[in-house]
Amino acid sequence: MVTRFQTKDFPAEQHLGPKSERFRRLAAQRTNTVLDKLRVLGNCANPYQYAYTEEEVSKMFSAIEVELRRVRALFAAQKRQRFSF
Repeated sequence: MVTRFQTKDFPAEQHLGPKSERFRRLAAQRTNTVLDKLRVLGNCANPYQYAYTEEEVSKMFSAIEVELRRVRALFAAQKRQRFSF
C-alpha cells in the first residue's frame, strides 16, 4: 500500500497565513520524498538481488532512527517557552 501525505492532512484550524501555507506545501512534498526514498530502500531487502547481514541492516536502521530523532527534536525545540520576567 502506497501512502501519500497531502497538504489536507494538516489540521485546517491551525492555518495561520502564508507561512503556514508554505510550511504545509513544503512539508507535504518533503515528507513524500522521504517516504518514496524509504520505499526504494526497501527494494534492497530482495534476497535474490542483494546479500546483507543483520548487522548491516541494524546499522542502516540505527542511522535512520538517529536522524529521525534529531529532526523531531528540532520541531519540539520550537515549542519551548522562552524565559521572561
